[in-house]
Amino acid sequence: MSLQFIMGNSGAGKSRYAYEKILAEAARHPEKNYLIVVPEQFTMQTQKELVSLHPAGGILNIDILSFQRLAYRIFEETGGSLYPVLEETGKSLVVKRVAQEKKKELTILGSTLKRTGAVSQMKSLISELKQYQIAPSELDTWAEETGEKKLLAAKLKDTGVIYRAFEEYLENRYVTAEDVLEVLAGKLEESELIKNSEVLVDGFTGFTPVQIGVLGKLFRLCAKVYVTIIMDEREDPYKKAIPHQLFAMSRQLVQQLMKAADEAGCPVEPEIWVRRSGHGRFQPGSTMDQLEQRLFRYGKRGFSGNGIEKRPESGTEAKTGNPAAGHEANQQGIYISVAPNPRAELEETVRLIRRMVREEGMRYQDFAVLTGDLSVYGTYAREIFEKCGVPYFVDEKHSVLMNPFVEFLRAAIEMVVQSFSYESVFRYLRCGLSSLNREETDAMENYVLALGIRGLKAYGETWTRGYRGIKPDEVPQRNLLREKFYAEVQPFAEQMKKKDATVRERTEALYALAVQNQMQQKLEERRQQFEQQGQEAFAKEYSQIYGIVMELLDKIVEVLGDEKMTLAEYQEILEAGFAEASVGIIPPTADQVLIGDNERSRLKDIRVLFFVGVNDGLIPRHDAGGGILSEYDREELERADAKLSPTARETMYQQKFHLYRNLTKPSERLYLSFAKAGASGEAQNPSYLINEIRKLFPEIPVRDIEKEEKPEEKLEMPRSGEALFLEELGRAAEGEIDPLFEELYRWYAAHPEAGIPAETYRKAAFLRCADGVIGKSAASALYGDTLKNSATRLEKYAACAFAHFMEFGLQIRERDQYELKAADMGTVMHEALEKFSKKLQENGETWKTVTDDTRDRLIEECVEETMADYGNTIFQSSSRNQYRIIRVKRILKRTVWALQQQIRQGEFEPGEFEVSFSMEDSLSAINIDLSEHEKMRLRGRIDRVDLCETDDKVYVKIIDYKTGNTSLDLVALYYGLQLQLAVYLDAAVELEQKKHPGKQVEPAGVFYYHIDDPMLDQEEDETDEAWGRRMLKALRMDGLVNADRKVVELLDRVLEDGTTSDVIPVGKKKDGSYTSYSKVASPEQFDVIRTYTRKKVREIGEGIFSGNVKISPYQRDGATACAYCEYQGICGFDQKIQGYEYRKLKGMDTELLMKAMQEITQSDQKE
Repeated sequence: MSLQFIMGNSGAGKSRYAYEKILAEAARHPEKNYLIVVPEQFTMQTQKELVSLHPAGGILNIDILSFQRLAYRIFEETGGSLYPVLEETGKSLVVKRVAQEKKKELTILGSTLKRTGAVSQMKSLISELKQYQIAPSELDTWAEETGEKKLLAAKLKDTGVIYRAFEEYLENRYVTAEDVLEVLAGKLEESELIKNSEVLVDGFTGFTPVQIGVLGKLFRLCAKVYVTIIMDEREDPYKKAIPHQLFAMSRQLVQQLMKAADEAGCPVEPEIWVRRSGHGRFQPGSTMDQLEQRLFRYGKRGFSGNGIEKRPESGTEAKTGNPAAGHEANQQGIYISVAPNPRAELEETVRLIRRMVREEGMRYQDFAVLTGDLSVYGTYAREIFEKCGVPYFVDEKHSVLMNPFVEFLRAAIEMVVQSFSYESVFRYLRCGLSSLNREETDAMENYVLALGIRGLKAYGETWTRGYRGIKPDEVPQRNLLREKFYAEVQPFAEQMKKKDATVRERTEALYALAVQNQMQQKLEERRQQFEQQGQEAFAKEYSQIYGIVMELLDKIVEVLGDEKMTLAEYQEILEAGFAEASVGIIPPTADQVLIGDNERSRLKDIRVLFFVGVNDGLIPRHDAGGGILSEYDREELERADAKLSPTARETMYQQKFHLYRNLTKPSERLYLSFAKAGASGEAQNPSYLINEIRKLFPEIPVRDIEKEEKPEEKLEMPRSGEALFLEELGRAAEGEIDPLFEELYRWYAAHPEAGIPAETYRKAAFLRCADGVIGKSAASALYGDTLKNSATRLEKYAACAFAHFMEFGLQIRERDQYELKAADMGTVMHEALEKFSKKLQENGETWKTVTDDTRDRLIEECVEETMADYGNTIFQSSSRNQYRIIRVKRILKRTVWALQQQIRQGEFEPGEFEVSFSMEDSLSAINIDLSEHEKMRLRGRIDRVDLCETDDKVYVKIIDYKTGNTSLDLVALYYGLQLQLAVYLDAAVELEQKKHPGKQVEPAGVFYYHIDDPMLDQEEDETDEAWGRRMLKALRMDGLVNADRKVVELLDRVLEDGTTSDVIPVGKKKDGSYTSYSKVASPEQFDVIRTYTRKKVREIGEGIFSGNVKISPYQRDGATACAYCEYQGICGFDQKIQGYEYRKLKGMDTELLMKAMQEITQSDQKE
């Protein structure tokens, strides 16, 4: 028995030499066993290489194994019972379960383990403890020794509780992968395969204590053990390891193995050095050769002519073949580039790969792409490599959490946990794997949203209710969808809701739901679709996912089957299992570019390496130090001689070694690139590695892709020219047409198979705002011969003709939702106030005489009656909405108080409430002939009309209740944006004139009353009466008042000179004239407003009938029609597109405004 190291630089050919040596020995001694132990991911690759190296193309007495495979090979030979191996997912399930059981004993980690990913962290920590052969009792000892560090001590105690419970659970049931190697160490002596065999251990940079234990047994039992070590031939491998030195890991490895050999009584033979000179991966003297010799070597060293410094001979020198022979020295080199962002980096990478394949005859398998952030660069790589037709393989395991089947099962559990809330039900249905298709799901969702359906009971009852926007015959169809859904989920929900159900019963219910929905068949159909579309990665995922999920469910039942747990606990267990599960994709072909992670991916036999994202923070990676034990905790434990995996500082040093290994993997070229900005646009700095390389090779320039890139370089592949085509198309749209664009356009238009929709892009680039006219015939077909308009509809047209067309022409609206909006609150308050007025009359009361108690009682009754049946009882649907009833009562109590005070303060009497004038056929104000065949009829309801009758006149006061802060704006009236009060006034005056033919009817004023209950603190020594005056002033109406002094006195009899009214927007100076803040108009001006309003209404009606639907929203003082428009996603309004622009409305003072209105009405009368 003996141990011998095979040493050499990275790329010197150690593995090749060792394989050839084993093959030669195996050929000479066919009766002897030879074992090659490599990392798990290298087993197949190593086997292929050995077969290709063997002269006969086959191997008989050589086995290629990993440590785990070696264990099972020995177990097969020696026999004996081995408990089932609990893999990673099973570990997570057990950790989650014991954490639930021991939560009362956990002082600090109880809540932590409920966080996403915490179970996985605890599982990893337990695996680490087992790998380093640390028992639960040792954690208690460590906790006592670090007693001053209370947080660390608490973590160690809690970890010990979970670790001990974990071990107890596994006892006589399972073993872990770490346990397997311990069992292996005990079985090796019984194996005939091992005795007198020769073993090669290759591809490792370090071993865990458990693996060292296995190797120690091999040293004692085997005839010879070879171990390959990466070591510079100029270094002394037996010197003490200094952490910051490049080969510290290799020295630690040598020391570990020599100690194990010494304990096993195994002699160590002189090492074999595989020399670089002329026999390695690199051509002597090439740039790559010099990089390997000089990277991360700090200190002065002399170099011989071929760039090699000879070390003293201490071992045997080995000769190997030269795989790089035949390549010219000038083909080898290092290139550095900077790109604006990660996407640009990868686009350049693909272009270079395509060029080398085309011009130099390389294969895609000759290339590899590494990065420090595969989550970002892998996403871009998939898109760009796919677009350019370059075969690739992203070396990562995909989480199953976003797979529709997994999401379907998670959503099904969540649906029961959330008692069939809207969100959970449609999360389940939107997976696309239930019995309802997408159209049926949409229809059912609209119904559920509109009526606020929640809970399993609601889905079990027959649906008969309708809502605005649904046709009567559609309700039975929605009920059929309900029956279909209910039949699917009801048995599952009933089983899941059982409080004492076992894990087995819950899992069986989940499985039954999957079978009921023919999940295996649906997944197979999707797999076939992906296969037909050429999406091999997705096809592979869908071929595996059903088996992965079934294996997980089996494991849950196997581990926890007969245990009873609540649904919430079962959900946590299932989530932990899904979080751990992943899909491993085998590369679909050999000839493809490998895209991997700098730390995890392993490269072999590549000619060119692209290292992208060489930015600070990624290379080296700055880990956040997450996990159960922080970096500070680990350093404290290390100071107490408690050895675990490397600390952050040690990992940083190790990253340099891994960088050295990866950067020296390509035999010919190394491309380094970094981005100026990250994927989110944040500024980034290059990694220290860029400066390291430039110090070694100052002649290497940093190429700026953005500045040096030529347009034709973007045309490496048809799809890769898309960005250039769009760039040139944008210039062409502005009138700058380049011959390159013309040629590109012709080619793409003639070759649709290239995947560039040239014609569609051209239409988009040359898009102009349409003329916005649908024609009179189309308008007539939409609206008929008579427009039945409200004032609000006219205002909509004035704001934007297209929005009016959408809402009233095509009748497109947002779907109904079972929720209270501001408009709903306004409707409720309006209806309650109308009922209040009626109740006053029914009870023989008036606004002026009703008492405070009666007034408050009546308004409460009105509010309750209004809300009882409003919106499918929405006010009773939640505690929040029930509180709104209280709030509405409070506001309306304040409102009727204020209205009563306002009425008492004047001579006007409330005439009618919610006055509808739509049935008055004879009113010229609302029945307008637009042409011989076209008419417009205005509809509306005036909230309140107050009258004051004298001997010769009838004065009319119009009041409109608003829940928002609306004020009268004459400029908005001028542009047609605020017509409501003016239209109401015109109709009311004409209506009263018909009722009082012998008297003159004049407007007294038009007002908005803001329904509110402002919070006013009562000041010290302030009387209730004074506070009431302040409150009344805060609720003062806004609007326009007839300037006639008699009228003002009728509106507010207490208004005196030098004061401001509490009820109308009028103030008087001491001389009796009106203040500048008073909003008043003469009777003549009111006539102008009425006449102008009629003209504006006619103008809008003619515009609607003309077919005007132009996208031309208004803009005034920063406000636009687009601000709250629900049709923004349809119109595509964009000022960057020619023809799209706002109608900018100018402001005017009142005097100029009235003059403009008068001039327009006078010119109209002359015509």
